[in-house]
Amino acid sequence: MKYCLSKKYTAGFAAVELTILTPFIMLLLFIAVDYGRVMSEVIVSNSSTGAAVGFGSMHNRDFDEELETTGMSSIALKDAQDLTLNSGETSKVSVDSLRVCRCYDPDADSLPEPTADTCSVTCDHNKEVYIQTSLTRNFKPFSGHKALPTSVPLNRTARFRVE
Repeated sequence: MKYCLSKKYTAGFAAVELTILTPFIMLLLFIAVDYGRVMSEVIVSNSSTGAAVGFGSMHNRDFDEELETTGMSSIALKDAQDLTLNSGETSKVSVDSLRVCRCYDPDADSLPEPTADTCSVTCDHNKEVYIQTSLTRNFKPFSGHKALPTSVPLNRTARFRVE
């Protein structure tokens, strides 16, 4: 036995389905837009840290000189000028540049992460000197939906060996 609903009873099903699915579709749209925005800001943040550390590697070759953090910060801020300023913040990004070092041991299984404290230590073998720039940015999602976080910190670090 076949059951066939007349067109007059099936006409409202599409409207009911659309009503039920619309909030989920909008949430997916907000997530897709915010994902694209955060990826764009990550790319700009990577570019800014790379530009700042590149500037620092060209202008801070001498270990005895003080690190030119002002120039490095201005280069990073110039590269990040297309980012929007979040409400309640005074700067688009926060830039921190420093000189870090590590002692190179050819017999070691793994190399330690470079630190600023190692720069004042005498090494048994070679000392590797790096310029490092860290950039921090707070990403605020577009939608403000409760399912999404209100702020996501973006932290990027670039390091360039100078000695």
